[in-house]
Amino acid sequence: MESKRIFAMVVAIVALILPVWSPAARSAAAELKATNPKPADGATGVTLPLLQWTPGARAIWHDVYIGTNPQPGPAELVGRQIAAMSMYYYMAALTPGTTYYWRIDEVEPDKTTIHTGDVWSFTTLALTASDPSPADGATGVAPSVKLTWLPGSNAVAHDVYFGIEETLVAQGTGETFKGKQVAPQYDPGTLLSGTTYYWRIDEVVVSRPPASGVIRGSVWSFTTREVPPAPVYHVDGRQGSDDNDGLTPETAFATIQKGIDSAINGSTVLVCPGVYHQPINFLGKAITVRSAEHPAVLAVGAEFAVSFYEGEGRTSVLENFVIRDSFLGIFIVQSSPTLRNLTVVRNKYGLEAYGQTELDVVNCIFWYNTADDLVGCRARYSCVQRPSEGLGNFSSDPLFVDPNAKDFHLRSERGRYWPRFDVWVLDRVTSPCINAGDPQADYSNEPKPNGGRVNLGAYGGTAYASLSEPGQAQNQPPTIVITAPEDGTTFTSSPKTIRIEAQAWDVDGSVLKVEFLADGDKIGEDTNGSDGWAMDWTGNPLGMGGVNLRARAIDDDGASTDSLSIHIRRRAMR
Repeated sequence: MESKRIFAMVVAIVALILPVWSPAARSAAAELKATNPKPADGATGVTLPLLQWTPGARAIWHDVYIGTNPQPGPAELVGRQIAAMSMYYYMAALTPGTTYYWRIDEVEPDKTTIHTGDVWSFTTLALTASDPSPADGATGVAPSVKLTWLPGSNAVAHDVYFGIEETLVAQGTGETFKGKQVAPQYDPGTLLSGTTYYWRIDEVVVSRPPASGVIRGSVWSFTTREVPPAPVYHVDGRQGSDDNDGLTPETAFATIQKGIDSAINGSTVLVCPGVYHQPINFLGKAITVRSAEHPAVLAVGAEFAVSFYEGEGRTSVLENFVIRDSFLGIFIVQSSPTLRNLTVVRNKYGLEAYGQTELDVVNCIFWYNTADDLVGCRARYSCVQRPSEGLGNFSSDPLFVDPNAKDFHLRSERGRYWPRFDVWVLDRVTSPCINAGDPQADYSNEPKPNGGRVNLGAYGGTAYASLSEPGQAQNQPPTIVITAPEDGTTFTSSPKTIRIEAQAWDVDGSVLKVEFLADGDKIGEDTNGSDGWAMDWTGNPLGMGGVNLRARAIDDDGASTDSLSIHIRRRAMR
């Protein structure tokens, strides 16, 4: 009996204490503390010092602690808020690039029962670029990686340095400078496997004149993973056969599509000279399809010559082809391939892109396409017959040798290739497409003499590129972005003056003036950029329907570039 009594007592005691440790009890205790911090715990890039939280169930006051001490104590107590104020605006200026720790203690009505809160943290936006992706020191990175980072405070552009030599990247020498980026991202192309790369981002900042300049960033690094080489496939329309294995020039396939079908991600399909009449589809593969020697020709009549609609990305590359005499040269849906050094001519439509795309169309020529050149996309450093927005684009006659005879080499006073007789000849004029490509593009395969810059079109970057003397490189146009007002700004009333500001620069010269346009009409200009490029648009300028604003930078060689348009409007009266 005694043992039964003892057992019953134990059961009773357990029954009494169990609720204290039950999940429900623990949940009730947790509800007494502040929760749901904003900024979220561990947040980065914070600029607004406004703290918010969900109050504890019984709180009548909130003791607010904040500072740089990871364990906030009495020195970090900044105030006691009433229950209705579950927020606190930290009046002290936040230091850029600093981690702050904060805590909310919930005080019950008796003023003695205090529920100590959890310590939360956030990091403010730095003046320098930060939060690199890939992370600094990362290994096993895909060779197709795109670099991104968190922009520094007030940055309007980003100077990118990238290479395999840490010292050169740190010094910004040895061709490590890759240009200015407006967006905080950079695509270095497909990288070598098992290689350590170094990169640095310097922030170009503009606040209020004269507070402008460049803020130097840290050198970061990452190492790509080892990737076994993907097979190279060969295509020869004259002597190949689709029954071959395609792995050597002697056992080449006959059709380009067979090469694509056989390829795996990372493969290259090399296409021998000739005219190919079968449409091709990349099938979502991250491969490069390019001409092996003298550029090949795609001419498919009433079909789409090239299609991308299975989510291809930048590592799906088509380069060094003439695409002609087709209903549609290139068709793209929900894909973002790289299209490089193409001559797209004599089609009904040149290139059409639909859906979410971030394709890169560079060093191309679009000419003699009867209906349109570019639909749903834009190119850069390209010659486009119908004027098209895009860095380095122009609309001058490319001066083909003989379009009627389907010879789309570029004329040159210094010399160009004549395939009919396999000789080099001199012309009386020089094409504006010579030395007009992306300044960062590889021109090492072009014959000498050349101007140190890749030519546009299918023959650019190959042994059949038209010649030019050193120093004949085309002027690089300036770059410009509108910095104020922001795109989509809505004014509550019609302002009598609208301040328009822009940032403009020229990598191979200087910007002489900036013109400002509203719906295509010039509304003013600024010829002195020492205090920033800006104008005041006066006279109650904003109509009910809003207006599209652009800025145009003109450099010391007469080249001009238009910024992307922004739209501002006035809120409708009720």
